[in-house]
Amino acid sequence: PFKGNEAIYRAISRIIAENFECSESVPSDNPQKTHTLPIFIALATQRAAVHVNTAIAAVVLLNRLMIQSPTFQSRALYAGQGLFLAALSIATKFIHSESYGSRTWSTIGQLLFRTEDILVYEK
Repeated sequence: PFKGNEAIYRAISRIIAENFECSESVPSDNPQKTHTLPIFIALATQRAAVHVNTAIAAVVLLNRLMIQSPTFQSRALYAGQGLFLAALSIATKFIHSESYGSRTWSTIGQLLFRTEDILVYEK
């Protein structure tokens, strides 16, 4: 699923895991299977049909969050993944002329998050 960008997705994964204390294991669309965080990030980026640079822009947004709110902590399960998905959504809206609705972002995020969760993370 990395399509030649494994090192980038692994670096993004490390940044998210270290700063938002999230699990390296993520449920997948298939209830009998789990993904690693780098695969979750790669699949979300590919399902959103955006270039890996958009995922990097999402990390820049997350970095801004860490700078502006250094004590930010979310106790939600899969918070790091949700924050990445929201940041990817915002980066997509900023970089590309078209974007998806929250329901589609929920699907892109392998249905780990409800539509309402996506909206909360974006704020």
